Amino acid sequence: TGAAGGQGAGAEVHFWIKCNGERIQAISFQAYGCPHTLAASAWVAQRARGLTLADVQRTAWMQVERALAVPPEKRGRLLIVEDALQAAVKAAAGNV
Repeated sequence: TGAAGGQGAGAEVHFWIKCNGERIQAISFQAYGCPHTLAASAWVAQRARGLTLADVQRTAWMQVERALAVPPEKRGRLLIVEDALQAAVKAAAGNV
C-alpha cells in the first residue's frame, strides 16, 4: 500500500499492489480529487499490471501528463499520484 496527498490538499491517492515475485499481478487504487487526479490514477494502474516493480518505479508524472493531455496547472496533482505509486512500489519491494 502507498498513499500521498490529503483531502485538505485537494487530492489524495492510495495504491495497493499485489506481486508475483517482482511482477505486478494486480494493482488497485482509490483517489479523491479532480477528474485529472482520477484519470491519472486509473491510467497508472492500468499500465502497471504485468510490469515489474522496477518498470513501474520509472513511471513519471511527465508520462501521465503527455498521455492524458493534463494541463500544466494540474502538475501538483500528478506529483501526488506519482508519490503514492512510488510509496506502493517501495512497500511491495520490501515484501518480495
